[in-house]
Parts: sequence; structure tokens; C-alpha cells
Amino acid sequence: MTDLKTIEAEDRRRTILDLLADDQDHMTSVAMLYRAIPHTNTLHKNVAITTVRDDVRWLEKRMLVTLKIEDAEIYVTLTQRGKEVSEGRQTVQGVAKPLLD
Repeated sequence: MTDLKTIEAEDRRRTILDLLADDQDHMTSVAMLYRAIPHTNTLHKNVAITTVRDDVRWLEKRMLVTLKIEDAEIYVTLTQRGKEVSEGRQTVQGVAKPLLD
């Protein structure tokens, strides 16, 4: 059985990919993700910015996003693979599958 923290982490990573997929440039900063996540998913209303940073690094290791550090800010860009995971065309263990519409 999967514990609640694992489910929350998988869902939070899915939320990050979805936010990036919905962005016109498929790119944003960690600070903007930190602000947007609680408004997108109430399960994560108390997420810490360090958790968001850890999540984007986790996603980078799996080639779902790329990271660029500029002026002390981390910018996150969705990769093609990350877009496919967001769309449900690929699955990655550790990222929640999209909900059925």
C-alpha cells in the first residue's frame, strides 16, 4: 500500500508538469510554481518552496524538465518527454497518472 506522503509527492510532481504544459512557453520559475501549486491543487496548500525545488530536481533527473539558474532563481522548462507524461502518453514511476476527464 502506498503511503500518503508518496501519493502527495507523485501528485505534486504531476501538478508541476501540468502547470508547465499549460504555460505558453512551457517554462516558469520555481518561485512561480511555488505560488501556483496551492491554487491549482488544494492538497498542496502548505507546500514549502524547498519541496518544490526538490521536486523540480527530481523531475530533471528523469529528463522531464530542464533547469537553468539565472540571477539566483531556478527556471524550469518542460521537455518533450515531460509533455508526454503530462498528457498521459508516457508514465514515469513517481509521477501520478493524469485523471480521466
